[in-house]
Amino acid sequence: MNTYAQPDSGRDNPDLSIVIVNFNTRRLVCECLHSIFTQPPRCSFEVFAVDNGSTDGSCEAIAGQFPGVKLIQNECNLGFSEANNQALRLARGDYLMLLNSDTLVLPGSIDRMLQAMAVHSQVGVLGPRLLYPDGRIQGSYGGMPTVFAYFVHLLNMGFLVPDFFWRLLSRTQSTYGLWHADAPPVTRELPEDVFVIGACMLIRRACMERVGFLDSEFFMYIDDADYCKRVHDTGWKILFFSESEIMHLKGGTAGSNHRRNVHAYYGWLYFLRKHRGAAAFASAKLIAVLSLLMRVLVDSFISRQRARETWDLFVAVLRADGRGHFSAERGASKLFALGS
Repeated sequence: MNTYAQPDSGRDNPDLSIVIVNFNTRRLVCECLHSIFTQPPRCSFEVFAVDNGSTDGSCEAIAGQFPGVKLIQNECNLGFSEANNQALRLARGDYLMLLNSDTLVLPGSIDRMLQAMAVHSQVGVLGPRLLYPDGRIQGSYGGMPTVFAYFVHLLNMGFLVPDFFWRLLSRTQSTYGLWHADAPPVTRELPEDVFVIGACMLIRRACMERVGFLDSEFFMYIDDADYCKRVHDTGWKILFFSESEIMHLKGGTAGSNHRRNVHAYYGWLYFLRKHRGAAAFASAKLIAVLSLLMRVLVDSFISRQRARETWDLFVAVLRADGRGHFSAERGASKLFALGS
């Protein structure tokens, strides 16, 4: 078994700090780390792995195969945002990369991203082009959450909305709408109602010092939209950079069925209350509750167990106050375990 150590640059502060959060994805996180260390970036760097109470031997595998990685071990799952923040508080790099454990860094990608940041001094956050394992292009940025987008998302109606309607509704027809029109994405600064997907996000330290850490009330999901919204609000630019590519096994860290994950509901509702106001929150919650109630009726014809799980999810969302994960957890901690 090969072991990998971080190179010693002799500098007190490295150029780059890479942060990877892991929860029971032993194989994936080791493959991710392997992709970094087998062809490392040319700059000085440090790597943090934050484990959220895994029980699959992840910590032992990381410590054994990658002794140079700075491993933070939590006794329980603190959530994606807070786990990232733990490492960000310790990180010393001029640039900070948040990287999902279900990603693979392709050769030269990090170097090209850092070069782009050096050229575009007004850019605070950069997101690369994301690829599926078969090489297909994956959506690498998206529109900020709105009540309409939530309606389409919950009812899985995206395929029914014609491309021209997306472009009509969105002010970003030259950016976000292109994903719906199947146009090849190109490098561009993103407008204020678009965010880069957080599977890989490179942040300039000066930007983070202005914006702050991730909002830990987002246990998982929508944290990337929230952070990019705050970046936009402070005047920093966000760049989608198509010349760097990261392979992303979408759903590898959190599962692919967001509509049955209570964390996703809380994330959407918290974002809408925080950034869109009480009326948007109330409208979105009504949509969520009605969609879940319909799903309970449908699931009752499929499986009693499935119907019961959907009912518990319905009750949890009904009790949501839109104030984030920890507020919801205090009010419905037993129900919140559904998404764990």
